[in-house]
Amino acid sequence: MRARRSSAASRSTPAAALELAARAFGGAGEQGEAPLRTALNQYLAALDGDAPEDAAGFVARLRAAFGARQAVLGSWDGKVIATGLVIGALFIPLPDRVRDDAQLEPEGRRFVAASFSAVLRRTLVEPGDKVAAGEALAELEGEALRLSRVAAQARFEEATRKHDAALGEKRLAAAELARAEAEAAEAERDLLDWRIARLALVSPVDGVVIEMPLRDADGAPVREGDVIAEVAPLDRLRVRVDLPIGDLPRLPEAPVAEITFDGGDSGALEVRGLSPASRVEAAEEEGVLPLTATIDNPGGDLRPGQSGVALIRIGFTPLGIIIFSDAWRALERWALR
Repeated sequence: MRARRSSAASRSTPAAALELAARAFGGAGEQGEAPLRTALNQYLAALDGDAPEDAAGFVARLRAAFGARQAVLGSWDGKVIATGLVIGALFIPLPDRVRDDAQLEPEGRRFVAASFSAVLRRTLVEPGDKVAAGEALAELEGEALRLSRVAAQARFEEATRKHDAALGEKRLAAAELARAEAEAAEAERDLLDWRIARLALVSPVDGVVIEMPLRDADGAPVREGDVIAEVAPLDRLRVRVDLPIGDLPRLPEAPVAEITFDGGDSGALEVRGLSPASRVEAAEEEGVLPLTATIDNPGGDLRPGQSGVALIRIGFTPLGIIIFSDAWRALERWALR
Protein backbone atom coordinates (compact mmCIF):
# COMPACT_ATOMS: atom_id res chain seq x y z
CA MET A 1 0.00 0.00 0.00
CA ARG A 2 1.28 3.41 -1.11
CA ALA A 3 2.23 5.77 1.70
CA ARG A 4 0.31 9.05 1.85
CA ARG A 5 2.16 12.33 1.78
CA SER A 6 1.92 14.54 4.82
CA SER A 7 -0.86 17.12 4.95
CA ALA A 8 1.59 20.02 5.00
CA ALA A 9 3.41 18.74 1.93
CA SER A 10 0.20 18.09 -0.03
CA ARG A 11 -1.04 21.63 0.65
CA SER A 12 2.20 23.54 0.20
CA THR A 13 3.08 22.03 -3.14
CA PRO A 14 -0.26 22.86 -4.82
CA ALA A 15 -0.08 26.35 -3.38
CA ALA A 16 3.33 26.86 -4.97
CA ALA A 17 1.96 25.50 -8.25
CA LEU A 18 -0.93 27.91 -8.03
CA GLU A 19 1.42 30.89 -7.65
CA LEU A 20 3.53 29.70 -10.58
CA ALA A 21 0.42 29.31 -12.75
CA ALA A 22 -0.80 32.80 -11.80
CA ARG A 23 2.56 34.28 -12.74
CA ALA A 24 2.46 32.35 -15.99
CA PHE A 25 -0.92 33.85 -16.87
CA GLY A 26 0.50 37.31 -16.42
CA GLY A 27 2.79 36.78 -19.40
CA ALA A 28 1.94 36.71 -23.05
CA GLY A 29 2.94 34.68 -26.07
CA GLU A 30 5.27 31.70 -26.04
CA GLN A 31 7.11 32.89 -22.90
CA GLY A 32 3.98 32.36 -20.81
CA GLU A 33 3.05 28.93 -22.20
CA ALA A 34 5.99 26.88 -20.82
CA PRO A 35 5.70 28.02 -17.16
CA LEU A 36 1.97 27.44 -17.33
CA ARG A 37 2.43 23.92 -18.60
CA THR A 38 5.02 23.26 -15.83
CA ALA A 39 2.72 24.63 -13.14
CA LEU A 40 -0.13 22.42 -14.28
CA ASN A 41 2.02 19.32 -14.27
CA GLN A 42 3.33 20.08 -10.80
CA TYR A 43 -0.13 20.72 -9.45
CA LEU A 44 -1.58 17.53 -10.90
CA ALA A 45 1.35 15.56 -9.52
CA ALA A 46 0.94 17.14 -6.06
CA LEU A 47 -2.77 16.51 -5.80
CA ASP A 48 -3.53 13.24 -4.07
CA GLY A 49 -7.16 13.82 -3.24
CA ASP A 50 -6.15 15.64 -0.04
CA ALA A 51 -6.70 19.24 -1.14
CA PRO A 52 -10.12 19.66 -2.79
CA GLU A 53 -10.38 23.32 -1.76
CA ASP A 54 -7.04 24.10 -3.43
CA ALA A 55 -8.15 22.27 -6.57
CA ALA A 56 -11.38 24.25 -6.78
CA GLY A 57 -9.54 27.51 -6.15
CA PHE A 58 -6.98 26.68 -8.78
CA VAL A 59 -9.63 25.97 -11.37
CA ALA A 60 -11.41 29.28 -10.58
CA ARG A 61 -8.17 31.24 -10.73
CA LEU A 62 -7.20 29.45 -13.90
CA ARG A 63 -10.42 30.40 -15.62
CA ALA A 64 -10.31 34.01 -14.42
CA ALA A 65 -6.71 34.51 -15.47
CA PHE A 66 -7.24 32.84 -18.83
CA GLY A 67 -10.35 34.93 -19.51
CA ALA A 68 -8.60 38.19 -18.59
CA ARG A 69 -5.61 37.33 -20.75
CA GLN A 70 -7.79 36.47 -23.72
CA ALA A 71 -9.84 39.65 -23.26
CA VAL A 72 -6.74 41.83 -23.26
CA LEU A 73 -5.11 40.08 -26.19
CA GLY A 74 -8.39 39.85 -28.10
CA SER A 75 -9.14 43.53 -27.56
CA TRP A 76 -5.77 44.77 -28.79
CA ASP A 77 -5.41 42.21 -31.56
CA GLY A 78 -8.94 42.96 -32.82
CA LYS A 79 -8.29 46.66 -32.88
CA VAL A 80 -5.01 46.25 -34.71
CA ILE A 81 -6.50 43.84 -37.22
CA ALA A 82 -9.59 46.01 -37.78
CA THR A 83 -7.46 49.11 -38.23
CA GLY A 84 -5.26 47.31 -40.73
CA LEU A 85 -8.27 46.10 -42.68
CA VAL A 86 -9.77 49.58 -42.83
CA ILE A 87 -6.50 51.17 -43.96
CA GLY A 88 -5.98 48.45 -46.53
CA ALA A 89 -9.53 48.83 -47.84
CA LEU A 90 -8.90 52.53 -48.53
CA PHE A 91 -6.33 51.53 -51.17
CA ILE A 92 -8.61 49.09 -52.99
CA PRO A 93 -9.26 50.42 -56.53
CA LEU A 94 -12.94 50.59 -57.39
CA PRO A 95 -14.83 51.75 -60.49
CA ASP A 96 -15.32 55.46 -59.93
CA ARG A 97 -17.97 57.78 -61.32
CA VAL A 98 -18.58 61.49 -61.07
CA ARG A 99 -22.13 62.44 -60.09
CA ASP A 100 -23.40 65.68 -61.63
CA ASP A 101 -26.64 67.44 -62.50
CA ALA A 102 -28.06 67.01 -66.01
CA GLN A 103 -30.80 68.74 -67.96
CA LEU A 104 -32.46 68.42 -71.35
CA GLU A 105 -32.51 71.45 -73.61
CA PRO A 106 -34.14 71.96 -77.01
CA GLU A 107 -31.87 71.41 -79.96
CA GLY A 108 -33.66 74.27 -81.70
CA ARG A 109 -36.60 76.62 -81.23
CA ARG A 110 -39.31 77.66 -83.66
CA PHE A 111 -40.98 81.00 -83.00
CA VAL A 112 -44.65 81.48 -83.84
CA ALA A 113 -45.33 85.21 -84.27
CA ALA A 114 -48.19 87.42 -85.38
CA SER A 115 -47.97 88.15 -89.10
CA PHE A 116 -49.83 91.45 -88.77
CA SER A 117 -51.21 93.75 -86.11
CA ALA A 118 -54.44 92.45 -84.61
CA VAL A 119 -56.14 91.52 -81.35
CA LEU A 120 -55.35 88.22 -79.61
CA ARG A 121 -58.62 86.33 -79.35
CA ARG A 122 -57.46 83.35 -77.26
CA THR A 123 -54.58 80.95 -76.63
CA LEU A 124 -55.21 77.24 -77.06
CA VAL A 125 -52.20 75.54 -75.45
CA GLU A 126 -49.98 75.80 -72.38
CA PRO A 127 -46.21 75.48 -71.97
CA GLY A 128 -45.30 71.81 -71.86
CA ASP A 129 -48.09 70.70 -74.19
CA LYS A 130 -47.11 68.36 -76.97
CA VAL A 131 -48.31 69.61 -80.37
CA ALA A 132 -48.32 68.40 -83.95
CA ALA A 133 -47.31 70.30 -87.06
CA GLY A 134 -50.22 72.45 -88.20
CA GLU A 135 -52.00 72.38 -84.83
CA ALA A 136 -53.46 75.73 -83.76
CA LEU A 137 -51.71 77.36 -80.80
CA ALA A 138 -53.65 80.64 -80.65
CA GLU A 139 -56.21 82.65 -82.58
CA LEU A 140 -56.40 86.32 -83.57
CA GLU A 141 -59.61 88.29 -83.70
CA GLY A 142 -60.91 88.19 -87.31
CA GLU A 143 -64.41 89.67 -87.33
CA ALA A 144 -63.23 93.08 -88.51
CA LEU A 145 -61.11 91.48 -91.21
CA ARG A 146 -64.03 89.47 -92.53
CA LEU A 147 -66.25 92.56 -92.69
CA SER A 148 -63.52 94.47 -94.50
CA ARG A 149 -63.16 91.61 -96.90
CA VAL A 150 -66.87 91.71 -97.73
CA ALA A 151 -66.62 95.46 -98.38
CA ALA A 152 -63.54 95.05 -100.56
CA GLN A 153 -65.28 92.36 -102.61
CA ALA A 154 -68.29 94.64 -103.13
CA ARG A 155 -66.05 97.49 -104.33
CA PHE A 156 -64.28 95.15 -106.70
CA GLU A 157 -67.54 93.99 -108.21
CA GLU A 158 -68.86 97.54 -108.52
CA ALA A 159 -65.65 98.76 -110.15
CA THR A 160 -65.70 95.83 -112.56
CA ARG A 161 -69.32 96.64 -113.54
CA LYS A 162 -68.40 100.32 -114.13
CA HIS A 163 -65.39 99.29 -116.21
CA ASP A 164 -67.48 97.04 -118.44
CA ALA A 165 -70.19 99.71 -118.88
CA ALA A 166 -67.65 102.42 -119.76
CA LEU A 167 -66.04 100.19 -122.36
CA GLY A 168 -69.46 99.49 -123.89
CA GLU A 169 -70.12 103.22 -124.16
CA LYS A 170 -66.59 103.82 -125.50
CA ARG A 171 -65.74 106.07 -122.57
CA LEU A 172 -62.15 105.06 -122.38
CA ALA A 173 -61.11 107.43 -119.60
CA ALA A 174 -63.96 106.27 -117.36
CA ALA A 175 -63.18 102.66 -118.19
CA GLU A 176 -59.53 103.13 -117.21
CA LEU A 177 -60.50 104.78 -113.93
CA ALA A 178 -62.92 101.95 -113.13
CA ARG A 179 -60.24 99.39 -113.93
CA ALA A 180 -57.85 101.02 -111.46
CA GLU A 181 -60.55 100.99 -108.79
CA ALA A 182 -61.21 97.31 -109.44
CA GLU A 183 -57.51 96.46 -109.17
CA ALA A 184 -57.19 98.32 -105.84
CA ALA A 185 -60.25 96.58 -104.43
CA GLU A 186 -58.94 93.22 -105.61
CA ALA A 187 -55.55 93.81 -104.00
CA GLU A 188 -57.23 94.78 -100.71
CA ARG A 189 -59.45 91.71 -100.88
CA ASP A 190 -56.47 89.41 -101.50
CA LEU A 191 -54.56 90.95 -98.57
CA LEU A 192 -57.54 90.41 -96.30
CA ASP A 193 -57.82 86.81 -97.49
CA TRP A 194 -54.14 86.31 -96.65
CA ARG A 195 -54.64 87.70 -93.13
CA ILE A 196 -57.82 85.74 -92.54
CA ALA A 197 -55.96 82.55 -93.46
CA ARG A 198 -53.43 83.39 -90.76
CA LEU A 199 -55.79 84.16 -87.91
CA ALA A 200 -54.98 80.73 -86.49
CA LEU A 201 -51.34 80.60 -85.37
CA VAL A 202 -50.18 77.03 -85.90
CA SER A 203 -47.14 75.01 -84.91
CA PRO A 204 -44.59 74.65 -87.70
CA VAL A 205 -43.28 71.29 -86.41
CA ASP A 206 -44.10 68.34 -84.21
CA GLY A 207 -42.80 69.29 -80.82
CA VAL A 208 -43.53 70.70 -77.40
CA VAL A 209 -44.55 74.21 -76.40
CA ILE A 210 -41.70 75.92 -74.54
CA GLU A 211 -43.10 79.40 -73.99
CA MET A 212 -46.44 81.20 -74.36
CA PRO A 213 -45.65 84.83 -73.50
CA LEU A 214 -49.26 85.98 -73.99
CA ARG A 215 -51.12 83.00 -72.59
CA ASP A 216 -52.96 85.20 -70.06
CA ALA A 217 -53.49 88.15 -72.40
CA ASP A 218 -56.67 87.23 -74.28
CA GLY A 219 -58.09 90.37 -75.89
CA ALA A 220 -54.76 92.22 -75.87
CA PRO A 221 -53.53 93.93 -79.03
CA VAL A 222 -50.51 92.42 -80.74
CA ARG A 223 -48.21 93.92 -83.28
CA GLU A 224 -46.65 92.39 -86.33
CA GLY A 225 -43.74 90.20 -85.22
CA ASP A 226 -44.86 89.72 -81.60
CA VAL A 227 -43.98 86.18 -80.46
CA ILE A 228 -47.06 84.24 -79.47
CA ALA A 229 -45.42 80.85 -78.82
CA GLU A 230 -42.10 79.00 -78.87
CA VAL A 231 -42.08 75.37 -79.99
CA ALA A 232 -39.15 72.96 -79.70
CA PRO A 233 -38.87 69.90 -81.94
CA LEU A 234 -38.80 66.61 -80.03
CA ASP A 235 -36.97 64.38 -82.50
CA ARG A 236 -33.58 65.60 -81.24
CA LEU A 237 -32.62 67.12 -77.89
CA ARG A 238 -29.46 68.47 -76.30
CA VAL A 239 -28.19 67.05 -73.02
CA ARG A 240 -26.32 69.38 -70.69
CA VAL A 241 -24.22 68.11 -67.78
CA ASP A 242 -22.77 70.66 -65.34
CA LEU A 243 -19.33 69.41 -64.28
CA PRO A 244 -17.84 71.12 -61.19
CA ILE A 245 -14.37 72.51 -61.74
CA GLY A 246 -13.03 70.27 -58.97
CA ASP A 247 -13.90 67.17 -61.02
CA LEU A 248 -12.33 68.47 -64.25
CA PRO A 249 -8.88 66.84 -63.71
CA ARG A 250 -10.59 63.45 -63.32
CA LEU A 251 -12.59 63.74 -66.55
CA PRO A 252 -11.50 61.24 -69.25
CA GLU A 253 -10.85 62.33 -72.83
CA ALA A 254 -14.00 60.65 -74.15
CA PRO A 255 -16.47 60.78 -71.26
CA VAL A 256 -19.48 58.45 -71.20
CA ALA A 257 -22.41 59.34 -68.96
CA GLU A 258 -25.31 57.31 -67.66
CA ILE A 259 -28.18 59.75 -67.14
CA THR A 260 -31.43 59.10 -65.33
CA PHE A 261 -34.07 61.77 -65.91
CA ASP A 262 -36.83 62.63 -63.48
CA GLY A 263 -40.15 61.23 -64.58
CA GLY A 264 -38.57 58.97 -67.20
CA ASP A 265 -39.64 55.36 -67.56
CA SER A 266 -36.85 54.20 -69.86
CA GLY A 267 -34.20 53.87 -67.12
CA ALA A 268 -30.64 55.13 -67.45
CA LEU A 269 -29.67 56.60 -70.81
CA GLU A 270 -26.10 56.16 -72.02
CA VAL A 271 -24.79 59.34 -73.61
CA ARG A 272 -21.54 59.51 -75.56
CA GLY A 273 -19.77 62.35 -77.29
CA LEU A 274 -20.04 64.89 -74.47
CA SER A 275 -18.10 67.99 -75.49
CA PRO A 276 -17.04 70.74 -73.05
CA ALA A 277 -18.12 74.33 -73.48
CA SER A 278 -15.62 77.05 -74.27
CA ARG A 279 -15.93 78.75 -70.90
CA VAL A 280 -16.81 78.09 -67.27
CA GLU A 281 -20.11 79.30 -65.85
CA ALA A 282 -20.76 80.53 -62.33
CA ALA A 283 -22.72 78.35 -59.91
CA GLU A 284 -23.77 78.55 -56.25
CA GLU A 285 -20.69 76.93 -54.67
CA GLU A 286 -18.11 76.67 -57.45
CA GLY A 287 -17.86 77.16 -61.20
CA VAL A 288 -19.14 74.49 -63.55
CA LEU A 289 -18.09 73.49 -67.05
CA PRO A 290 -21.09 72.53 -69.19
CA LEU A 291 -20.77 69.31 -71.16
CA THR A 292 -23.24 68.92 -74.02
CA ALA A 293 -24.29 66.23 -76.47
CA THR A 294 -27.16 65.76 -78.91
CA ILE A 295 -29.37 62.70 -78.56
CA ASP A 296 -32.17 61.22 -80.66
CA ASN A 297 -35.67 61.15 -79.21
CA PRO A 298 -37.73 59.29 -81.80
CA GLY A 299 -40.60 58.44 -79.47
CA GLY A 300 -40.85 61.94 -78.03
CA ASP A 301 -40.81 60.55 -74.49
CA LEU A 302 -38.21 63.03 -73.28
CA ARG A 303 -39.04 66.73 -72.99
CA PRO A 304 -36.93 69.89 -72.83
CA GLY A 305 -36.57 71.08 -69.26
CA GLN A 306 -36.39 67.61 -67.73
CA SER A 307 -33.64 67.34 -65.12
CA GLY A 308 -31.77 64.31 -63.90
CA VAL A 309 -28.55 62.89 -62.55
CA ALA A 310 -25.52 62.02 -64.68
CA LEU A 311 -22.91 59.45 -63.65
CA ILE A 312 -19.69 59.85 -65.65
CA ARG A 313 -17.27 56.93 -65.59
CA ILE A 314 -13.71 57.99 -64.84
CA GLY A 315 -11.96 54.61 -64.46
CA PHE A 316 -10.66 53.13 -61.20
CA THR A 317 -9.91 55.16 -58.07
CA PRO A 318 -8.81 54.07 -54.56
CA LEU A 319 -11.72 53.81 -52.17
CA GLY A 320 -10.22 56.41 -49.82
CA ILE A 321 -10.17 59.08 -52.52
CA ILE A 322 -13.76 58.28 -53.46
CA ILE A 323 -14.91 58.64 -49.86
CA PHE A 324 -12.99 61.76 -48.89
CA SER A 325 -12.83 63.72 -52.20
CA ASP A 326 -16.06 65.64 -51.57
CA ALA A 327 -15.03 66.50 -48.03
CA TRP A 328 -11.61 67.67 -49.23
CA ARG A 329 -13.14 69.94 -51.90
CA ALA A 330 -15.56 71.37 -49.33
CA LEU A 331 -12.61 72.14 -47.05
CA GLU A 332 -10.79 73.84 -49.92
CA ARG A 333 -13.82 76.00 -50.72
CA TRP A 334 -14.13 76.94 -47.05
CA ALA A 335 -10.45 77.85 -46.83
CA LEU A 336 -10.64 80.10 -49.91
CA ARG A 337 -13.53 82.16 -48.59
